[in-house]
Amino acid sequence: MSSLPSNTLLRTQALAGYRRLLRARTKLFAGDTHALSESHKAIRSEFLKNRHIPGPPEQVAALSAEYLKMIHEAEDMMLHGIGRGELNRERNVVEVKIGEEHESRMDNETLTHME
Repeated sequence: MSSLPSNTLLRTQALAGYRRLLRARTKLFAGDTHALSESHKAIRSEFLKNRHIPGPPEQVAALSAEYLKMIHEAEDMMLHGIGRGELNRERNVVEVKIGEEHESRMDNETLTHME
């Protein structure tokens, strides 16, 4: 019996990652219909591009593991690594609301002096 993950397991993990990325983009781009549409196209395009991984089972398993890692990293970046701001036209500045998920990754200097 092989210790390599089955194609069914890899497919299930990839589809779960796809859904997680779509949810993360929905949270990140809430209220921005253009960004929501474009990010959906980009995510779908990448998944379709990498839908079939050719090669022997060992190579497929290794590449799949790399792709699953990239999915996790992209989701983490969208949820925790990007802050959104809104233009305050009266003050001519972009106001960014820092959530708890971002505070843990920043020091006090960064929190008060972002450029």
